[in-house]
Amino acid sequence: MVKLGLYTGARISELCNADVEVVEGIKCLVVQKGKTDSAARYIPLAEQVADLPLPLKIDHKAAGRTFSRFKVSQITDDSTRSFHSLRNHFITAGQRAEGLSEFDVAYVAGHKTGATMSFGHYARHDVKRLKQTVDTIAAQIEWEWF
Repeated sequence: MVKLGLYTGARISELCNADVEVVEGIKCLVVQKGKTDSAARYIPLAEQVADLPLPLKIDHKAAGRTFSRFKVSQITDDSTRSFHSLRNHFITAGQRAEGLSEFDVAYVAGHKTGATMSFGHYARHDVKRLKQTVDTIAAQIEWEWF
């Protein structure tokens, strides 16, 4: 779960309820609904998580409690660190990585994209380009963390 959160930027509730689909030959998590309307999206999987058994289909509240117990016993008791911190790391890595479109990083993270009718309503995301975005973010995470 931790690895999946780090390499997808998804919220814990999204990970627990996402489906898996191959789109244009690319394995993706499919988030049907989430915190906002923008949460519904395809998240191409980086190679670092492509082998994980998916979909999870578990109760997100129970997963959150399990993560919290693990975090306190194995990592830190700092209450400012949470599962959502992994999402922050993913998005920050997207910001730091060379050549990525904020539009694509925002889409993968489930944030609203495009304030205009053209970008907000009509624009569609190319799964192959999103896969490149996710792979670039994953490489940035690997470079920063490992």
